[in-house]
Amino acid sequence: NVFDFIIVVGSFIDIAMSNGFSLNFFRLFRVARLVKLVNKQGGIRQLLWTLVKSLPSLPYVLLLIGLLFFIYGVVGMHLFGRVMLQEAGNGGLDRHANFRTFPASLLVLFRCSTGENWQLIMEDCTVSESSAPPCSSALDNCGTWFAIPYFTSFILICMFLVLNLFIAVILDNFEYLTRDPSVLGLHHLDQFIQLWPKYDPDATRKIHHTELVALLREMDPPVGFGACCPTTKVFVGLIQMNVVMDPSGYLSYNAAMLALVRRAHALPQTDMEMAVLVKTFWPKTKRRTLKRALFLGDPTSLNVVVHSTATYYAAMAVQKVFRRWQVRHADRMLRKEMNRLTTVAVSSWRAHAKKSTDAKLDTVE
Repeated sequence: NVFDFIIVVGSFIDIAMSNGFSLNFFRLFRVARLVKLVNKQGGIRQLLWTLVKSLPSLPYVLLLIGLLFFIYGVVGMHLFGRVMLQEAGNGGLDRHANFRTFPASLLVLFRCSTGENWQLIMEDCTVSESSAPPCSSALDNCGTWFAIPYFTSFILICMFLVLNLFIAVILDNFEYLTRDPSVLGLHHLDQFIQLWPKYDPDATRKIHHTELVALLREMDPPVGFGACCPTTKVFVGLIQMNVVMDPSGYLSYNAAMLALVRRAHALPQTDMEMAVLVKTFWPKTKRRTLKRALFLGDPTSLNVVVHSTATYYAAMAVQKVFRRWQVRHADRMLRKEMNRLTTVAVSSWRAHAKKSTDAKLDTVE
């Protein structure tokens, strides 16, 4: 919502300024609308989440690259700091790319790490008196054959090994996050955020508990239940969530979100323990905010009526089991009565058949 507000305000400022003087900077807000497409694609969200989780490991790779550049920069200054410079524009060793100073050495190495004409720089670093143009031994501006293993080893280590560590770190995190779908991440909660307005179009931040069931059936595990989840498991999940409701059966957005996270991470089941945990990490959380998502009263008090999904769906589960028992009991009684009537009918038929047979025999005699 904050991102949408910034885009709308920036667009209005751009429209207002277009009548007088124009500020091209505010036109960038129109392009920023494309960022909203990221929220529509789950695959893109997962890739961005992987990149975010990989950021803590990337500084170590950067330190390794910095150490490599430092070592090769110092060695390059020692070996090629006095090598004769060529004319600018040939892509080799010139006044723009040289090893005369340490910053210039780092820039040359960075250019070589991208693969941009590194072989020309290596060739200029091997210049000798027989080259064209020749160098001078008296001026000590000739190159050395050590430039070949120097640049070759740098390209092999930097381009093909160290830089690929970035990809290795990102792929490792991507494999970890996609291998176990039960690992809860922000990209899972984004699905809940996107589906909530469907059941709360007026932005009241409340929905009925029956709508919560439909919402969770649209979401994939570990947050949701999935479309193929049996009703019994749905009842068990809602009992475990224990979302606080008002007497009319409506629950808030914060209560539903907190219940989903508690269920996915198996956090403390009692609301008082959860309130203590929240206050420990976020001491500035107000009590009225906690009351919207947790029940902070005494559940054992007879004067307190607790409205939650646990009590409601536990009663529904008991009713469902009782109705099944009623159906099975009625079916069993019906079968028993049918067996009794069948036995009586068969006995009557046999008695009638016997009487008929005896009558016929008497007539024949």
